[in-house]
Amino acid sequence: MSIPNGQAQMEQSIRDSLAELERRQDTISGMMALHFEEYDEAGPSLTLSLVPAPWMSNPMGVMHGGIVSSALDSTMGALSFCQVGEGSRTPTVTMSVTYLRPVPLDRKIYLRAKCSSSGRTLNNLTAELWAEGAPDRLLATASGTYFRASSGQSPLR
Repeated sequence: MSIPNGQAQMEQSIRDSLAELERRQDTISGMMALHFEEYDEAGPSLTLSLVPAPWMSNPMGVMHGGIVSSALDSTMGALSFCQVGEGSRTPTVTMSVTYLRPVPLDRKIYLRAKCSSSGRTLNNLTAELWAEGAPDRLLATASGTYFRASSGQSPLR
C-alpha cells in the first residue's frame, strides 16, 4: 500500500484517479465528471467541482437529490482514499445528507470534504456543497464513515 508523498504527488494522484473515473462513462462517478480544484494536506481537505448536466435534473428543474448525495459521497470517498493509498478501498459505511437549498443546474458546483478523524479501520469525514459565486451559502452538507479496507479485504466479512 503506497500513499503518495507530499502535496504535489497527492494532487497528481487525485487528478489521475478522477481522470480514470471520467473515462468510465458506464458509472455514475464517470457521468458526474468530478474535477479537481484543491487539496490541502494539512487539513486534510479536498475540493472538487462539477458542471451540472441536464440528466442530473429532477422534475422541479434542480439537481436530483440522488446526484447531490452521490457527489458528496464521491468527494468524501476520494479524500478517504487519500488516507490509505493505492491498492486499498474505502467503501462507505454510513452517510447522512442534509439538503439545505435546491442545487441549481445553471452554475458550477463545488464540493469540499474534510477528514474529522482517521483511525485504524474507519475514517470519519464531513462535506459541504455550494454553487459558484456563493461559497458562504451552503446548499447541502454530509457526514460519512468510510471503512479502511486493504487490498483484498472485504467490509462484509
